[in-house]
Amino acid sequence: MTTPLADDRLAVIADRDTQRIAARFAQDAFAGVFRLTLDENADAGRYAAELAAIEAQCRNWCQAGTDDEARALRTALLVSGLDQWGLAYVQTNDLIERLSRHLGDLLSERGFRCGLTPATHNFNETRLMARWSHKHLGHLTGLGRFGTHHML
Repeated sequence: MTTPLADDRLAVIADRDTQRIAARFAQDAFAGVFRLTLDENADAGRYAAELAAIEAQCRNWCQAGTDDEARALRTALLVSGLDQWGLAYVQTNDLIERLSRHLGDLLSERGFRCGLTPATHNFNETRLMARWSHKHLGHLTGLGRFGTHHML
């Protein structure tokens, strides 16, 4: 049985295209900041410059509204979208950690040695960099090789 979608209550104040663009903008902004945390070669100056560019893009999009009400709506949509991306990120990483612990417990019970690398927050908070990436750990444990497929 298919559950019908709820009515789009935002449609009265923001058409679907505006909502879609705001959601995509939030996704791109969140992904851009996240990608910065993965760049092992970036220094503090580059981080600052790239974050400033993302901030400027967000501000420009919000200010492109035709009047004060449109600008406030764009800002609210963007902030809400960023908040939702952040929440999904935290919840996903919590699920990954719980599943990893459960899998580790099952393997340990069967005599295998295993260890757990946190799904996130295992990084240097100044440089926003992790000691080991999950891809590197997958390669080291023989799960795959870099560049062979997108699964590692």
